[in-house]
Amino acid sequence: MPIDDLTHLVKQISYEMGFDHVSISVAVPAEKDRERYQEWCREGHAADLAYMVREYPRRWVPQDLMPNAKTIVTFGVSFFSKAAQLPAKSGYGRVARYAWGKDYHVILKNKLSEWVEKVKAVADIPVDAKVL
Repeated sequence: MPIDDLTHLVKQISYEMGFDHVSISVAVPAEKDRERYQEWCREGHAADLAYMVREYPRRWVPQDLMPNAKTIVTFGVSFFSKAAQLPAKSGYGRVARYAWGKDYHVILKNKLSEWVEKVKAVADIPVDAKVL
């Protein structure tokens, strides 16, 4: 199967499954990503998420996690809910949209695992994947 056909098929499966965005890129470490990441860490943007700093260089070198990685597929999912947002009240906090429903970590991990199986079923090349 030509790469353009596989790309189209991967995106088609993604959108049919309800993903709002899908991006496919080559898994090549980029110096600019390393620089941005290090600056981001120095500026304290990781806050108390120690794993964001600890898992160095995983944040910009895909092969640190999967040595044979050639392609990265990135997904986007909207947290928009049609549920009415309650008006803000002085002295009360607000619950972020992503926390209005079930734990999105579980939902997306299951959905991505299903996506991997669907792609493996139609791809004519070996597919090795890690759902993160």
